[in-house]
Amino acid sequence: MSLQPGIRYVTSRDGTRLAMAVWGSGPPIVGVALHLGDHIDAPSVVARHWGDALSRHQSFVRFDARGCGLSDRRASEISLVSCLEDLEAVVDVLGHDRVTLLGWSHGAALAVEFAASHPERVGSLVVYGGYARGRLKRVADAAHVKEAQAVLEAVRVAFGEDVSLTASFRRFVSSRVFPSATEQQLEEIDAAGVGRFSADVAAAYTAMMYETDVSDSARRLSCPVLQFHARRDVVVPFDEGCHLASLIPRTRFVPLDDRDHLPLENNPHWPQVLGELRKFLAWPQDAATVTAASPQSPDGLQHRLMAILAADAAGYSRLMAIDERATLASLDAARQVFKQQIDAHHGRMVDAAGDSILAVFETASGAVDAALAIQQELAASSAAEGEAHRMQFRIGIHLGDVMVKGDGTVYGNGVNVASRLQALTLPGGILVSEGVHSTIGKRSGCRFEDHGLHSVKNIAEPVRTYRLSVEGVVP
Repeated sequence: MSLQPGIRYVTSRDGTRLAMAVWGSGPPIVGVALHLGDHIDAPSVVARHWGDALSRHQSFVRFDARGCGLSDRRASEISLVSCLEDLEAVVDVLGHDRVTLLGWSHGAALAVEFAASHPERVGSLVVYGGYARGRLKRVADAAHVKEAQAVLEAVRVAFGEDVSLTASFRRFVSSRVFPSATEQQLEEIDAAGVGRFSADVAAAYTAMMYETDVSDSARRLSCPVLQFHARRDVVVPFDEGCHLASLIPRTRFVPLDDRDHLPLENNPHWPQVLGELRKFLAWPQDAATVTAASPQSPDGLQHRLMAILAADAAGYSRLMAIDERATLASLDAARQVFKQQIDAHHGRMVDAAGDSILAVFETASGAVDAALAIQQELAASSAAEGEAHRMQFRIGIHLGDVMVKGDGTVYGNGVNVASRLQALTLPGGILVSEGVHSTIGKRSGCRFEDHGLHSVKNIAEPVRTYRLSVEGVVP
């Protein structure tokens, strides 16, 4: 990868000088990484393979954030607004009507905000390891605030002036970001990061991202988006990646069975990433990218981000004890209602064993609309029946990752969460997770009531839930 034409400088709106470098030629793809990274004039194992791959097909642009690397080290302000102005200055100097943005990690939120604010300037967006909500925007109780303050102090120590004192701590941080890295790679990563910014700059960027929330901007995105996230990422939880994907109208979400926050050049999933990039950015299928095709899963499972609807008949055993024939007839009629509404809202019924229903949808809105229609129709059809004989269903909806077998069966924690949600709600009710609530927003006709945090089996963090009500449905 050869540097063309060398380091050049652009000036942001407040006069801050920004260093940038360009590899290759053609339509630009601009990397957005904020303060974390390596030297733009001497890429390390962190970014070298990105430059090699991207510059083969188009120009790849990197720039040092204010206060970092070769950019102005005495930046007067570090805020989301100033960072957006910096990115705008870089995009403007490229001379193209539209660019592709590549947002890594914390830089993804900045890329999302810029794409939403300047839709005429961004043709497409790629996100890797990103999120919409900073740490303190996810949960902001006293314990999390205290933890965030401790991390900020640790950041000041890690990037302090005494390099020998802070080396072991930086190595610990790097090993969490890149748990699969070799000792040699960790040494190269550490060497590339030493001296790029001060402890105060590192703390300022960390504090800024803790308070960032681009959820509303993500909903406004009009460009196509390709998003990657590692399932076992400990830096940005996988659920936060799913949350971001649930907000974006036109996104392709690619979950990776990986633990590295970002992929190094020897990462076994890097060929899959390249294959997805080739399709998304319409690169030609040459010899260099043929090998990057997505690998076939040996167990025949496909990983998908879907809205999962789980339903269960309330008091089914009691109803059977009262009148078996009438209960079975009511169950058959209810299944027909579920089937019709699921089909009408572009979903797919996966299972209807016993008195339970499981369905999946491409969108959260489809699942919610189907659930509302089902509960309304069931309530209307059973209105004449007495309370003791009325069959009612609990419905839970979650937006999450599932594994789909060749026969259409679905598995995974997303199914577990949806099943747990339906068990927590009232008969005739609908309970949704945070991802569904965020996606639907304040849509007309929907009223949400915060139902608190609830623990779910095999899910590390509690799930925030919301009860959904609509006219005609009592609970």
